[in-house]
Amino acid sequence: MRKIDLFIILSLLFIPLQAQYRIAGKVTDDNKEPIPGASVVFIQNDSLRGMTLTDKNGKWTVEDFSKGEYQMTISLLGYTPIVHNVYVIKDLNMDFILSEEMTGELNEVTIIANRANLVKNTPKGSTFYLSSNAQNAMNIYGALSEIPMLSVNEMDHTISTAFGGQVMILINGVPRSNALESVDPKDVLSVEVMDTPSARYLSEGFTQVVNIKTRRKVQKYQLLNISTEHNPSLYYGVANGGYELGNDKYSFYVNGKMFYFNNNHYDQTDEQRTSSIYKIQNVRGTSDYYSYNVTLGGDWVINNKSYLSYNAALRGIPTEGIEEGNGTLENDALTTDYQIQNYTKSSSWVNVYNLFHRYTFSKNTTLENALNFTYNWNDDRDEQNEEGTSYLYQNLNRNKTDIYKGNYTAVFGKSFGKSALEIGNQLQYERMDLEQPSSVIPNNFTHSRWKEYLYADYTYNGNPFSFSTSLGWDLTFNEVEGKKKNYSRLKYSVSMDVNLGKNGGAKLFSRGYTVDPSSAYLNPYDTSADSLLIVRGNPSLTPYYYKEVGLTFSYSLGNLYIWPQLIYSHCSDMITAMGYYTDENIFVSTYGNTENEELLSARAYLRYTFGKWGEISYTGSYNRNFYYTGVKEWFSHRINWNFRYKKVSLNGHVDTLSPSYTAIKKSKGSIESQTTLNWNVSRQLSLRASIRYFVEGPKTSESWIRQKDYYSYSRRVFDERHNMVMFGLSYRWQNKVKARKAKKLNVNDNRTSLLTE
Repeated sequence: MRKIDLFIILSLLFIPLQAQYRIAGKVTDDNKEPIPGASVVFIQNDSLRGMTLTDKNGKWTVEDFSKGEYQMTISLLGYTPIVHNVYVIKDLNMDFILSEEMTGELNEVTIIANRANLVKNTPKGSTFYLSSNAQNAMNIYGALSEIPMLSVNEMDHTISTAFGGQVMILINGVPRSNALESVDPKDVLSVEVMDTPSARYLSEGFTQVVNIKTRRKVQKYQLLNISTEHNPSLYYGVANGGYELGNDKYSFYVNGKMFYFNNNHYDQTDEQRTSSIYKIQNVRGTSDYYSYNVTLGGDWVINNKSYLSYNAALRGIPTEGIEEGNGTLENDALTTDYQIQNYTKSSSWVNVYNLFHRYTFSKNTTLENALNFTYNWNDDRDEQNEEGTSYLYQNLNRNKTDIYKGNYTAVFGKSFGKSALEIGNQLQYERMDLEQPSSVIPNNFTHSRWKEYLYADYTYNGNPFSFSTSLGWDLTFNEVEGKKKNYSRLKYSVSMDVNLGKNGGAKLFSRGYTVDPSSAYLNPYDTSADSLLIVRGNPSLTPYYYKEVGLTFSYSLGNLYIWPQLIYSHCSDMITAMGYYTDENIFVSTYGNTENEELLSARAYLRYTFGKWGEISYTGSYNRNFYYTGVKEWFSHRINWNFRYKKVSLNGHVDTLSPSYTAIKKSKGSIESQTTLNWNVSRQLSLRASIRYFVEGPKTSESWIRQKDYYSYSRRVFDERHNMVMFGLSYRWQNKVKARKAKKLNVNDNRTSLLTE
């Protein structure tokens, strides 16, 4: 027995020792020059088993392999990716040659592996890959809906991160906004979701960045995408379309979006109290809302070193509303009943022009230059009429606004081995001209801002430690109504990622950034009013400053992906509402840099993939806000699902929208929900039926304001926001191309496969 026991013990010790293998190699180009920064990934049974990057000499090493077969992918933007099957029974050394993306009829090799569960963690965020199902989606929005940490609305074609906030969308590092209709899902190499981007983006107020990396077309092509969805009554609907054509040198695209919500009926109750007056009114309202967006753009590969991208966009949001009803005004002397007639009309349009150029000095050194110009004009009209036997209030607010904004950005980037350095400079000028012709004394308000922003970012991608640190210095010159005010602030973003094994990692991060007050907050003239309330801006406002520190953990095991986060933020010089009473007992609300606030947030994201059948995800957060007036806490939840069976799919979401808090104001949260049934009639045509608001929630909205002796409460009940039935279709057309020839991969292992389209 002792011999048997000893044999078992020795066997158990020997098995793990003999089951651990090492794979190493080198990646070079066609000229036998080493290629640094190439991604080397190993997959087994749709799960990540190993990942690394080539060093400055093109060498790579991955350890701790067990006996078995793996699928290996070697890729780098600008090169034809390689997919290679390898069977591990011993230590291996394999060299590969990456060729630049080919021209002519021989296209890039398509990665045919399903890498949907593959996650690559970096100090700035995580990189995800599309499954084969997503690559065959009708449009890019349907494809991106499976990416963890993204919230995609396939109906109105919008993208945000799981926890909200303003998001910058990049295509291969170039800003593209949300105009993605012409992007082919088959061309998407990876999707990087950056929750801790460099200081480069903090200057523009972005703490969330999504970079979609695509392979370049290498032959003439055309792509058309059209989608539309409407309610049978035609009071609610959306239409999207995109067209792109090009070749290996040029491309041109046009994207368009249109959204409408007509005859949106609601009942509203408003209640106001001051120290001596009580006012309540009930109105029946109808509003019309439209949104238009047209984007033109393209790019030009001048040569193998020079790349140019351009786009221009026109966006418009016209709205109109009518309210009729009655009200009651009470004070110490009398009670008065009155009739209400309100009319609002708003028209907002913006022109955006972007020009981007990248020059590559070498494979490791680049210089980027970008020009941006934005022109926004608004015409807002607000008429209020309240008339009774002993009471009359009439007010007309008319605001005409012109906003001009220009940016020039220059960025120098250099990579060396596992490190990358980026140095940038941004010049920005903004001017706002506001005209109020309806005032008793017409007002003209001017605000101009000049900003100089310098930053540097250093990133190291190692194993098990990776880190990124970036610093930015912001110098701002303000002029409001002839009064000059200058200030400077340091912005920073620091993060460290720790690889905890093949399936997980942890990241510690901290950042500090400023938020500029909007021009509306700076305008010293009355921008809105009723008989008891006037709102005025404060031209002396300065930016408020956020400091955040957080810890993120990610874990991937088979089909399960878990992403929890704990974040603490402190805001200094916070802009808060403050007010006072006039001699006419009217409350004047204005703003000041008077307070600090603290926010503690615990977030979690969970996603489970049912293989080819679909996936389901949950996003939840707990928020605890510490104001000078007390502590407020709230929860938010979101459930997403996407299931597929042959040509039929079912997707949707239920979202409990978070309430909105300030120290004196609260807006009640609601529930947003939608589910859609899709039928892929063919590879080109898809039909769908959906139900929006199937969980009743946003039918009612409520908000409160409490400040000194002033109290305000508003409640709005919508008619049409329950079980809203929608019908729609998507059509996709792409010109036929010649079949791709097989290309044998240049490796020293006889298990290399022939890959075709």
